[in-house]
Amino acid sequence: MNLREFVIRRLALAVPIFFLAVTLIFVILHSVPGDPISMIVAEMRYYGASRQQIEALKAYYGLDKPIWEQYLMWISHVLQGNFGYSIPMHAPVMDLIGPALLNTFILIGPAFAISALLSIYLGVVCATRQYSKTDNLASFFSLFTWSMPGFWTSIMVLLVFSLYLGWFPSSGMQTPGFTGTPLEMFTDRLSHLALPLFVNVAGSLAMNFRLVRSCMLEVLREDYIVTARSKGLRERIVVYKHALRNALLPVVTSLALGVRWIFMGSTLIEFVFTWPGIGRLTLQAAVGRDYPLLMGATSVLTIVTILSNLIADVLYAIIDPRVRY
Repeated sequence: MNLREFVIRRLALAVPIFFLAVTLIFVILHSVPGDPISMIVAEMRYYGASRQQIEALKAYYGLDKPIWEQYLMWISHVLQGNFGYSIPMHAPVMDLIGPALLNTFILIGPAFAISALLSIYLGVVCATRQYSKTDNLASFFSLFTWSMPGFWTSIMVLLVFSLYLGWFPSSGMQTPGFTGTPLEMFTDRLSHLALPLFVNVAGSLAMNFRLVRSCMLEVLREDYIVTARSKGLRERIVVYKHALRNALLPVVTSLALGVRWIFMGSTLIEFVFTWPGIGRLTLQAAVGRDYPLLMGATSVLTIVTILSNLIADVLYAIIDPRVRY
């Protein structure tokens, strides 16, 4: 099986997985007591709205129909690229998700790249220099950051670097009302990005570094590594060409799954730093019982998870051709 057939099969498998996932999410959300307009209904009753007016409102949004009929309506709209209308925010779901998703990618994109590169580099260095000062220091830092919850780290970083030292702004993507040259605007964005980016990198770097280090230590003890060294190959070639390529297989899986965990973990980080991303938007939708927006956001997360797993499978097939068979 060539790489093209391998990718086509994985894409064909991803389609039913997506529909199964969003179906389960839809059923679970709509099994919870209440509905998206429960808060609006409470206000309408307070202002003396009649029962007929309330029922008319539910009928307008299709909430008076059976759950299977609501699902068929929703899935037919999804296939057309329409995730519905957010009742509390008075806007189409895609108009809300689009900018929020872009803001989240601005946050997690650099975090993922920095974490992946640093974890591979530090893991290789520490594995080849086991029990050195560099290895001990990196291991201590990784265990410490991995043990700390993301929201606690966010609050501590916010207190130290924003409140006490005043080096970075405390919230948002940019300073309200700030105007200047494009370079000044870019610098202002970077200053707002620094703290949440650091928290995201610290959390994901800890796990990936430990995995790269342990995989490299295991591979470096294999017989073919000893043979490569006995043939007189340079240590750099032995480490990076022979050992690292075989050690990367479990690391690729961890990095691919790390995309999902960064997405999920960034929810509380975005909330602490008031970053207008998809995680913060999902939390607002959950609190406000905004089911269309919540379904749209979780569907996007499902797509991201499936795509990250697909990328991991493709990288597996490139690194180790035996996977295709």
